[in-house]
Amino acid sequence: MDPIRLPALEHLPAVLEGLGRNAALPEELAVRLLPYGQAPYRLARREEPAPGTALCEAFLARGEALALAHAPSLPPDFAARLAADADPEVRAARAGREDATSGRQALFASDPEADVRVAVARHPGLRAELLAVLAADTDARVRLTVAERGPELPEDVLRVLLADAEPKVRAAACRRRPPRDLHAALLADPATRRFVVPFLALDPDTAAALAVDPDEEVRAKAAAHPALPAGLRDLLARDPSPEVRGRVFVRADTPPELRAEIHAWLTEGAHRADEDWENAQDEDVFCEIALAFLDLEPYPWVAADPAPYAGSPYPGMRRAAALGERLPAPLLRAMLADEDPAIRMIALERTPDADLSTAEDIERRHVRSKSGDRPADHFAFPSGTLRRFAADPEPHMRVLALRDPELPAELLGRLAADEDRTVRRAVAEDSRTAPDTLLRLLGDGSPSVAGAAAASPRLPVEAMRAALDLTAADGTAERGGAVVLCGPSAAGRDARARDLARRGYTRLSLDEDLRDRLGREGPDPDPEAYQRLRADVERELWCDLGELLSEREPVVVDHGVLDPDTVARYRALFESHGRPWEQVHVETDPAPRQDPDRSSYDRREFGDRP
Repeated sequence: MDPIRLPALEHLPAVLEGLGRNAALPEELAVRLLPYGQAPYRLARREEPAPGTALCEAFLARGEALALAHAPSLPPDFAARLAADADPEVRAARAGREDATSGRQALFASDPEADVRVAVARHPGLRAELLAVLAADTDARVRLTVAERGPELPEDVLRVLLADAEPKVRAAACRRRPPRDLHAALLADPATRRFVVPFLALDPDTAAALAVDPDEEVRAKAAAHPALPAGLRDLLARDPSPEVRGRVFVRADTPPELRAEIHAWLTEGAHRADEDWENAQDEDVFCEIALAFLDLEPYPWVAADPAPYAGSPYPGMRRAAALGERLPAPLLRAMLADEDPAIRMIALERTPDADLSTAEDIERRHVRSKSGDRPADHFAFPSGTLRRFAADPEPHMRVLALRDPELPAELLGRLAADEDRTVRRAVAEDSRTAPDTLLRLLGDGSPSVAGAAAASPRLPVEAMRAALDLTAADGTAERGGAVVLCGPSAAGRDARARDLARRGYTRLSLDEDLRDRLGREGPDPDPEAYQRLRADVERELWCDLGELLSEREPVVVDHGVLDPDTVARYRALFESHGRPWEQVHVETDPAPRQDPDRSSYDRREFGDRP
């Protein structure tokens, strides 16, 4: 077989990231990938294949026990070793992943470190008898985690938590149905009052007191209570809190004219916030938030009798009506033309015999959401239509052509060369894409496309190996690597820092950050103000550097001229994180056709070396 010829890889870090997600990456190549980027975490978290013995040993040899501890499945001996690791973070990671069959949950529940006990308390498969043990833990964070487990808590455990000394624990426990005999005490407790209100058998005196409670969240809970008297409902409909008025809006018994009044008030506030968001009053901002939540409410009373609300002026109610099983088919079909894209999609999903032109119109008008859901997920476009989409002017339509199970290879190849990166990425993710096409996409100008090609199980193993060979030759940043650039040549330092950033280092620049801050601060400050500003920027840089070192991210710091005290400070910081580092002194500006590692840089290596 002829050797694989890689294209020029413009985004080698993205390729390495994709290889870390590739289920077909052989273990011997996974070992070689470990030093780069987030590869340890990506390799550990793959569902398949689970790390084998050789890979586990490589993790530990590189000091990546914490990453390995996140693996869903491990060889038994390695699981046992990590469960007893000296690092509590490692033990906590295993406590959050090992189920009852491991036989170690009781061990985790008695761990001396609270973070480990918190992790096991959060495990969905925690043994029931350990709930009581953890509910009496000496650390409030552990008890809070148990309290947040909700309906599965036995009543005896729930009663213990509702009497906890820590208010946050009592509040969390009260979110599930508390025993009736505790209602009075919970109502008198400021920490639990708002959470017990929905469970009360509301009498008029209690309702009247709750309606004027100083805590708006208590009033909001009262406004939502089904037994609230009509007079108090109308009072809360004019509450100063947008959240309280919103709770009245969603009630089944709120008169239409009162609901319209509430909606108009919230809309006016939201408009004021939109006009000048930066200077908006808190109340107006909360009006906008309340309006958004009204669209997401389930409105169960609407779903139970949807027909009267199919034409409601309120999108949230129309959505609930569209989801209602009792909505007559003609009304549901009319909703295919609703002005709200979410309602159109619901109607399309529930109208399998919608005509093709209507479905295509809904798809074209669809606004992409964070969920990624789109109308084509709920309507089976025929093969001919999908192939027509391959030549559509809009990228979001062209990508639908890939849903044709019999898409001709010629069309797949054309889409692989599409001008839009989202289309090319979808081709790279398609299981039918040929290895030679994946090889070409590996060198794509978009990092997301290159990464998707590298993640494809159909990528030839020889290409994976060649990419790792190139990585080693290119000097790509290894995890935990650190470089500090200093010296008089700002241009030289900048060139060197950008070169290292291309190789995967995170770049921190004192001078650049300072220039950015000076630009935001306005006119040049006086010398004293400049020094204060420089000190602030330098303090932020040190904080960012510490976080990157904790996460083992490769980092390059462009600091400028270094004095001995600052060098000592860097040395102490790197040594405290167990990281080797290099100090690179840049004397001159970069010159064309000059090797930057010769004459321009004086490299000094620190760390394990004397």
